[in-house]
Amino acid sequence: PGLSGTSRYPSFICGASSNRFWPSCQIQCVSSAVGFPDAAAATCANVVSVMSKWLFEWLPHVSPQSFRIDAIRSLDKRGHLRISTTSQWGLEMITSITSRFKEAFPEVTFELFQANADNLKKMLESEAIDFALMSVGSREELTENYELLQEEELFFAVPASHPYCRQNPGAELSEEELIRSFSCTHLLLSKKGTANRTLADKIFSRYPHGLSSVSEVNGMTMTRELVAQGVGAAFIPTSCRQEEARIHYYALRPRLVRYNVLVHRKNLVLNQPEQFFHSCVVNYYS
Repeated sequence: PGLSGTSRYPSFICGASSNRFWPSCQIQCVSSAVGFPDAAAATCANVVSVMSKWLFEWLPHVSPQSFRIDAIRSLDKRGHLRISTTSQWGLEMITSITSRFKEAFPEVTFELFQANADNLKKMLESEAIDFALMSVGSREELTENYELLQEEELFFAVPASHPYCRQNPGAELSEEELIRSFSCTHLLLSKKGTANRTLADKIFSRYPHGLSSVSEVNGMTMTRELVAQGVGAAFIPTSCRQEEARIHYYALRPRLVRYNVLVHRKNLVLNQPEQFFHSCVVNYYS
């Protein structure tokens, strides 16, 4: 404490200056003021300088709340993993790796969700889930929390009984041919906000008068069954391609692809179970 309510130390020791002064500088100034030996002060200053520099570089990337929670969770191999997916490929992946994960971490509990794309993004933003397996329609959507797992091609699925299939049994279809030959065919489209719908809308935006009737269907299983029953045509990804005897699949030219990704919530510091799950997912297609 200084005299008459003032401090006899430099202002930056009292916290009045900017962050450009390292704690090592403060130690040197304080030691000088109290007559601390110069050699000892220099040693302390060097140690603190290294530690403080590492700490100042690391702390801005970690929020206090996530640090407290995730540091506690990483103390052992117990924990709670919250995972959500929007797609069939995500369900198949989780099913495939669950048994291996439970062998490695039997005390970790799973909480699994299946949600649409909009709800899943809200759950990530609110940190209600740790990981999400989902598909996006463009690379522009891949932010720092997204990891690309694979590209997946979408096919134009048509009932095998459709006249076009009998006359054109080939495997490819151009966008122009799709619009020309299926303008009067009822289309079964995924709900807005999904990767499949985003890609389909991009095609139809180039041909604004190419649609006659459209229905929105929530779920690839139902969509595929409606196509097989002859109700209409749809865009179906590779992972949902079945019923080959009743459905003819055309590859579009240019190719129509979506991007299957792993997304993690912000400020997630991976503990051992989460590191294992992350490794299983990113190496799944290797």
